[in-house]
Amino acid sequence: MENCPKEGWIVKYANRYHIIKQALEGLITCEEGAKALNISTRHFKRLKAKVKISGPKALIHGNSGRKPPNAYPTEIRQEVLHLFQFRYSDFNVSHFTDMLQEEHGLSISRETVRSWLKEAGLLKTGKRRFRRKKRRKRASKEGQIVLLDGSLHYWFGNKQYTLLLAIDDATGKALYGLFVPRETLHGYFRLAYKVFSRYGLPENFYLDRHSVFITTRHEGVHIKQSADNPTSFQIAMAELEIGLIYAHSTQAKGRIERSIRTFQDRLVKELALKKINDPEKATLYTNEVFIPRYNQKFAVEPEDKEKAWRKPPKNLKEILSRRMSRKVKADLTISVEGRVLQLKPPRLTMRLSGTRVEVRQLFDGNFRVYHHTGEIIPHEENKKG
Repeated sequence: MENCPKEGWIVKYANRYHIIKQALEGLITCEEGAKALNISTRHFKRLKAKVKISGPKALIHGNSGRKPPNAYPTEIRQEVLHLFQFRYSDFNVSHFTDMLQEEHGLSISRETVRSWLKEAGLLKTGKRRFRRKKRRKRASKEGQIVLLDGSLHYWFGNKQYTLLLAIDDATGKALYGLFVPRETLHGYFRLAYKVFSRYGLPENFYLDRHSVFITTRHEGVHIKQSADNPTSFQIAMAELEIGLIYAHSTQAKGRIERSIRTFQDRLVKELALKKINDPEKATLYTNEVFIPRYNQKFAVEPEDKEKAWRKPPKNLKEILSRRMSRKVKADLTISVEGRVLQLKPPRLTMRLSGTRVEVRQLFDGNFRVYHHTGEIIPHEENKKG
């Protein structure tokens, strides 16, 4: 019995040995013994012959108690446990397994890692609550619907930042992530510009009812504002012929909400691991390292292989801008965001004093001033104003 623990042998083989022993002593027939063990008579006779020659140990398989030839070395197992305990203790098993492959070159299955952690008492277990919900059907083509949302969270350090995220609905691919202090029009325009530059124009955006996207103040106390007045975001998307679909609840945005929860779980830990606490560096890491890995793991194939992206126009930055109307003063100046801009008519025949011009503030902070004919009016900032 050298290859098998006694307790394990007693539990697994005691009954089998007792029945075979009865057959050897002539108390039962081979047919009766085979029926009791639920095996064939031929196999029962083979076992009976082995037990007659070698005794009880004949019932034990030759490999019992031996280490499998394809088992991982003990050193690898210890290294994995050490890494989890002292570096990745707050990672879930799936994320930890990914990091072992990416950061340490250890290609080990998730279930093997899970069993090691469980045996070592390092795995935290908890009950999951499942809720039965009907999910919205995905778009059929990549680029048909792009989901936009922002998540205010402690992404790095003690200060909260907002991650603006774009997800393709058909594939679940994360398209771009941008860290900003808060959700603003210029932040979403910067995000849109990155998506448009990399992939093209989508057919539709799927949005919540944030004031950036849609007028939320109706006949307010301080400013009369009608729901019919479009926001700068709506104006820009109309010019680009991108449809806007508005979700009426958090549940309706379930797909991007689940993606954001995954980002909050995984990205926060990776940024901490890399000691990244700067929004620009975090944006770079997110798009160059985290998102490619995320897409490889979570993205799916679309129903239709044809893509719906369209080529963006050359004046994309001018379109993605905040639109304002200003009246030109007698000295050919206008006031915008606490600044005074001195206009310089491109020709003497262009009358500006007393007229209204359109001012566009680009997402990079620069201004463009447009005549009612659509012509750009050169300007400079009046420092004395």
